[in-house]
Amino acid sequence: MKPFLYSFLFAASALAESVDFSPPKTEQQLPTKMHSAMAERPSIEVGIRSGTLVGRDQWALQAAVDYIAALGGGTVRIGPGVYEMRDSLHLRPHVTLTGVPGETILRKAPGVEVALALDGDFGEEQVTLSEIEGFKVGDGIAVWDDRAGGFHTTVGRITGKRGNTVSISRPLNADCMVHRQAVAATVFPVISGYHLEGARIEGITIDGNRSQNPYLNGCRGAGIFLYRGFGTVIENCVIENYHGDGISFQQSNDVTVRNCTSVGNSHLGIHPGSGSQRPQVLGSTARGNGEDGLFLCWRVRHGLFEGNRLEGNGRFGISIGHNDSDNLIQKNHVLNNAKSGGSSATKPWEWRGTGTAWLKT
Repeated sequence: MKPFLYSFLFAASALAESVDFSPPKTEQQLPTKMHSAMAERPSIEVGIRSGTLVGRDQWALQAAVDYIAALGGGTVRIGPGVYEMRDSLHLRPHVTLTGVPGETILRKAPGVEVALALDGDFGEEQVTLSEIEGFKVGDGIAVWDDRAGGFHTTVGRITGKRGNTVSISRPLNADCMVHRQAVAATVFPVISGYHLEGARIEGITIDGNRSQNPYLNGCRGAGIFLYRGFGTVIENCVIENYHGDGISFQQSNDVTVRNCTSVGNSHLGIHPGSGSQRPQVLGSTARGNGEDGLFLCWRVRHGLFEGNRLEGNGRFGISIGHNDSDNLIQKNHVLNNAKSGGSSATKPWEWRGTGTAWLKT
């Protein structure tokens, strides 16, 4: 027995000496990790009938995303079918969502809107509703009043209930006063990403279920919405029938929207805004939206908007505005929109579009 053991150990030692396990000279650690790039990354499948996780709503999808995020990033593959969304699917850093194009559909559940029964104060993390039916723990929720639109609207999740009072996951961004028609509604982005980097969305269809949902403004919502979602890539996605914007990304640098379709949404088709730098919108379509097809809003700079089709929208095909500058807009097809193909603000305090080039559009 011992001679055999000695022979085995000798062979193993010889094999180890013949194979060089040292890293190549070109290998380097990743910028924010103490290891080099790996060939295999975490992956999980979600399906309605089969998969690592089985489910047909945001609970199953979010569980998969959070699991992959806890491993440092990877891929969540979502199988074909219609998934009902009572809250956003919240993106996480370095997680890729991959669907089956035309077959993986995330559908916004019907929403309700009610008046607040009591004033909601800035910073408060609860609101009291005049009616509680339709508001469940875990649902997405938005709160606003006549003066709390835009970024002052609060979008979060219901974290608890007591009678007609619900706690929410984010503090109110503004006072929401009963005398200013303060309301709460179960509206939210279908896919949402806050304070992250390196996320990807591929091959997913968003059905906003517009006819059964209240409006949510594009500074806080859209079919796909990003707030400080740096470096996010949205590719081969369809966003349709959302009661608001199709795609909106705010204060989000280096976002790429490629080969996407935004169609039949009630407001803007594609909406980069509030200081987003170096956006790229490439080969995408905005068609039949209620307002502008492509809307550059407030200090969008150094972007590339190329090869897009802006067609049949309810206002302008392309609109640029306040302090948008140094963008290249070229080789786009802009046709059959309700107003002229492109628009820019004309008052000096509204717009300083220096250096923006419109080439062959």
